[in-house]
Amino acid sequence: MPGNARKDIVREGEVATYHCWSRCVQRAFLCGEDPVTGRDFNYRRSWIEDLLAYQARVFAVDVGNYNLLSNHAHTILRTRPDIAAQWSAEELALRWKMAWPEFLDGQWVREPTDQEVERLLLDPVKIEQIRRNLSSLSWLMARWKEPIAKLCNGEMQTSGHFWAARFGCRELVDVPAVITCNIYVDLNQLLAGLANSLEESQFSAIRNRILAARRREAQAACEAFATQETSGLYLFS
Repeated sequence: MPGNARKDIVREGEVATYHCWSRCVQRAFLCGEDPVTGRDFNYRRSWIEDLLAYQARVFAVDVGNYNLLSNHAHTILRTRPDIAAQWSAEELALRWKMAWPEFLDGQWVREPTDQEVERLLLDPVKIEQIRRNLSSLSWLMARWKEPIAKLCNGEMQTSGHFWAARFGCRELVDVPAVITCNIYVDLNQLLAGLANSLEESQFSAIRNRILAARRREAQAACEAFATQETSGLYLFS
């Protein structure tokens, strides 16, 4: 049975949470170790992770979770049209121009000129369309995936598809669904045999959260030791 069209799943203009996934073309290991050529493309996952973080700062879409594997990626995203509704015309124009970054010296950057922003501000109808686009799941995924495809094709001096399709998604309609899906996303690298533990799951939100929690614990232990607030054993790692 064919799946539902994305337009029947995504509720445009509403706050909602979705599990989204994308696969490399023909499920090739374009972000990992290619079993045919033996070439290791794992470094590309940092490109993908950094661009996701960049676009999360541009769009009114919350990134709740992600896990980047050798040939596919998972995200849990929440659309926030309520936030985009608060942005001024100037901020909308600036953000829209920032959504087309370049990869320079290992970083995703875009510094729109005043002239670019001013040209957009001359078209109020366009500005309102941009307001909708900046909280759109489809636009976020497009501005995340297309630059990666172009960068990797440029690296290989080739052309063609990098991703197998636009993306798949399902709505997570309640808290149990969100929790269950988060567990699934967190465990993906373990299930695929790419990691032996959550903290070894490179390029994933769960690894970052574990490391951040440990840093907070270490900082708290240092502060407790320095102020002599408690007695006993102080753990610094």
